[in-house]
Order: sequence, then C-alpha cells, then structure tokens
Amino acid sequence: MAGVPLKAGAERADRKNAHGSRIFRQNRWRKAQALAQALAQDKDKEQGQEQGQGGPNFHPSSSQPAS
Repeated sequence: MAGVPLKAGAERADRKNAHGSRIFRQNRWRKAQALAQALAQDKDKEQGQEQGQGGPNFHPSSSQPAS
C-alpha cells in the first residue's frame, strides 16, 4: 500500500504547481497593467494633463514622486 500516499503526494504537488503558475500569471498581468498605466500617465503629462491628478485611473500609492 505504499503507492497510495505517493500518488496523493504527487497529486498535491501538481495542484501546488498549478496554483503557483496561476499566481505567476496574475502577477504578470498586474505588472502589465501597472506598466500600461505608467505609460498612460506619461502621455497625460505630455498633453498637459487636462484631467489633473484626480483621473479615474489615478492611484496615489502607485504614482511616483516628482523628482
């Protein structure tokens, strides 16, 4: 009966790997969204920032301080 725990352990490892890849995909998507938002903010700065800083996509925590 040694094969049963081994199979359960392999199943658990597969599930853990699948979960990890899902987290990786979510983080990659989040990074892509943050990058797109940063590019959009740069474009707004070039256009004179008509909306100001209170735009619908403005997040104070992710905005960079003016250097």
